[in-house]
Amino acid sequence: MSHHDQIRLAVVGAGRGRCYADAAVALGAGARLAAVCDVREEALAPWRSVADVRSFDRLDALLADDRIDAIVLATPAPLHARQAIQALAAGKHVLSEVPSAYSLDECADLVAAVDRSGLTYMLGENYCFRRDCMMVEEMVRRGVFGDIVSAEGHYIHDCRELMFHPDGTETWRGEMFRTRRGNIYPTHSLGPVARWLDIPGSDRFARLSSWGSRALNASAYARRAFGDSHPGARPEAWSMPDRVTTVLGTERGVIVTHHFDPVSPRPHHMADYQLQGTRAAFTAAADAEGDPLVWIAGKSPANARGIATAWDPLWKHADEFEHPSWRAHGQDAMRAGHGGGDFFVLREFVDAIRGERLPSIDVRAGVAWSCISALSAASIAAGNATVAVPDVAAPRAAATR
Repeated sequence: MSHHDQIRLAVVGAGRGRCYADAAVALGAGARLAAVCDVREEALAPWRSVADVRSFDRLDALLADDRIDAIVLATPAPLHARQAIQALAAGKHVLSEVPSAYSLDECADLVAAVDRSGLTYMLGENYCFRRDCMMVEEMVRRGVFGDIVSAEGHYIHDCRELMFHPDGTETWRGEMFRTRRGNIYPTHSLGPVARWLDIPGSDRFARLSSWGSRALNASAYARRAFGDSHPGARPEAWSMPDRVTTVLGTERGVIVTHHFDPVSPRPHHMADYQLQGTRAAFTAAADAEGDPLVWIAGKSPANARGIATAWDPLWKHADEFEHPSWRAHGQDAMRAGHGGGDFFVLREFVDAIRGERLPSIDVRAGVAWSCISALSAASIAAGNATVAVPDVAAPRAAATR
């Protein structure tokens, strides 16, 4: 592949193929979708007739094809680490959907595989590239928040319909909720927060403690949808608490609070963030129709003694603080999925393969954020004990964001 050639992408997990195809179109000449791979024929069927997109039903066959430069892993989450390692060994660049890994051993093995390969690995945490998250990141970079004191990131998403097939058998998500505890999906909530705090980099997560509620809502849904005789109709069938709350402390003394709630009956709020500094505060929109809010000392409403009296819409300050990437590419980004996030993820990945930048969510960032899953489970198992967060991510060179 020459520097000017298109990057030939393959998506493993055909359900996400359309999103990346749209993102590649929005990106222009830099990349194209060349193949999809899935073990399910019903997922591959829509792609069989798409010109110039090859179909594979086995990952090893895809990885043996030298007409593919890079793969996007959009497979069930427990497969990500080992499939990424397999792809790197086959000479393919890897863009992995979240999380990077689940166990500390997987984290270590993945870092070693990336270092060995010399190839590009990026975690495709698209929430980091939301317009509001990137604008806050720009404000932090420019010192608007002063010293950061605390942050919050919460993932509230009723996933119970995703836990079962129509016949009542469990999906891979259902199996995870039945067999695992702790926060199994940390990066949507902690990824943007970690970027605001420069984790990993000038700070790192140092310790955490997690609590799990009772497990009631998964069984209630199973009874209602499939009857009292369904294996999931009993609360004791489920290991996953309805809510997992984790409090993390960073090496520099910032407190981060995180709620993970995948089963409670309420409208979803998957991008619930807050950031508190000594000179500014940010809170995410309360729902999809609202505006994110910000208060900035010297710019937002305050009384004569400087005490905040009212929020500003974040967008009121966009002329001054819009992230340069959104200023330059916002219209293109909105043609892709996840509020523009898919566009920026793919753009970074392609530019990194070309050697034009480092991916800001590289393997060390990926494992630093993803290891929270295993550690939250360990804390709950130890009676909500405080556990140390190992330094799974050695300092990396600064990336251009």
